[in-house]
Parts: sequence; structure tokens; C-alpha cells
Amino acid sequence: MPDDRSRRDLLVAAPLLAALPQLLAAVTSAEAAPDPTRTIIVPPKDIVFKPSLGAPPRSIEVAELFSTSSEPGIYLNLMACLQ
Repeated sequence: MPDDRSRRDLLVAAPLLAALPQLLAAVTSAEAAPDPTRTIIVPPKDIVFKPSLGAPPRSIEVAELFSTSSEPGIYLNLMACLQ
């Protein structure tokens, strides 16, 4: 009877070894500074929260960080639970 444990080890090790070059490349690229022209930074003091529609008063507030949910396309909201 063949040793099944060694085959299981190969099944686990093969994808990890295949991903190793990509992981090493990610580590070296993570050390580079972020490109400020492609980074959006909103200081906390500039984030405007508004009461959420349909929620009880002083329970949830929403800040629209990128676009709005009422328009088609991608949007990003930040929610704050107050209670």
C-alpha cells in the first residue's frame, strides 16, 4: 500500500511553491512608497457624516467617501454606529 501522507503533502506544497515567486515580488513592491497621484487621502476632520435615511435618529450616520449610492457606478460609504 503506497504512503498516502506523502501524496497529501505534495498536494498542499505544490500550490504554495507555485505562489512563492508572486509572494516574493509582492514583498519587494510593498517596500516602495505609494504613488501620491493614485492615493486618495481624506483626513478624519474632513469626513462629513449625515444621518442615514430610514434609520432611527442618532443610530447610524453615513459618509459618502467616493461617489454616491444614488448614482450608477462604484461608490464607497463609511458608516458609523452611534449607539
